[in-house]
Amino acid sequence: MVSDAQRATRFYCRAFGALELYRLCTRQGKIARVELQLGDGRLTLSDESPEWGTRSARSQGGSPVSLQVQTPDVEALARSFLAAGGFMVQPLRDQPFGDRSGQFRDPEGYHWSLAQRIEDVPPEQFEQRMSAIGLSLWWPSAGVAKRPRGPRR
Repeated sequence: MVSDAQRATRFYCRAFGALELYRLCTRQGKIARVELQLGDGRLTLSDESPEWGTRSARSQGGSPVSLQVQTPDVEALARSFLAAGGFMVQPLRDQPFGDRSGQFRDPEGYHWSLAQRIEDVPPEQFEQRMSAIGLSLWWPSAGVAKRPRGPRR
């Protein structure tokens, strides 16, 4: 749900190079559904309808939802996102789990993680990197789980 589906559609087409597949409109001119193709995935939007109990992130002061887009060129995607009118929350940086990623917010108030895989990190090295920044991992494997340890003091 978005506050202005037509404006949001323009943003996602500019920011991500999305292709609008179709649009359903009400007699009152609201967008009931617009479907966008983003790479191999699809995103559907509609205008908020408080009378139907649907409100946008903007109307609610933000959203707890974060969406992630993996791309082969995160630098270009971030530039496109910002040029389309998005906002940077955290700049792109190399992450210990093997991605280069950053956090962004679109004009509707949704959070986006834009990411690119830059290295495949073996499980042992991944665990070491996470431990070094104060996080512990839980690995489900073969029915036996390695439970996270508490924080180190």
